[in-house]
Amino acid sequence: MPDVPTLTGPRLTLRAPRDADAAARLALGRDAEVLAAYDVTPDDLPPLDAAACQNWLAEQRAAMAWMIDVDGDLAGTVRLHSHVAEDARAQIAIGMLSSRFMGRGLGCEALGLVFDHAFGAMGLHRIGLRVAATNTRALRGYRSLGFVEEGRERQACRTKTGWDDDIIMGLLAPDWRRAA
Repeated sequence: MPDVPTLTGPRLTLRAPRDADAAARLALGRDAEVLAAYDVTPDDLPPLDAAACQNWLAEQRAAMAWMIDVDGDLAGTVRLHSHVAEDARAQIAIGMLSSRFMGRGLGCEALGLVFDHAFGAMGLHRIGLRVAATNTRALRGYRSLGFVEEGRERQACRTKTGWDDDIIMGLLAPDWRRAA
């Protein structure tokens, strides 16, 4: 597992995955409001069972992933991936697991903690991401953190209603220092 330091903010803690997270993930189930951001319904997915949650936990442990912990409850995950050391860049992905944690700025707080670490201790220069063009909540949050739209990958995301574009966004270390 990559080194994942504990990062603490005013309302949440980012921590390494632990064994109990599989059971916590199972207890959260599949939240229809969370899935709607991806144009998915619970019926579109295979059942969420203990084995699936163990696989999910193994995937988190294999990545540079933090569990978003709010008052001892698993709220979501954030991870850096596709790290290219020579170019001092990586991609970021975040996902809340329950709608009760959405709309409170927790995702932006979690991302800010990771950016402080990534642009500080890790020495990254650039963090990129891709997001579905119809995910307006996420786009609003990313823009508020200083991400700049750099491009669009047309019809890159299949949805139940057809095809959606992916918006390609980037954040540079100097921009984060100005935004922070």
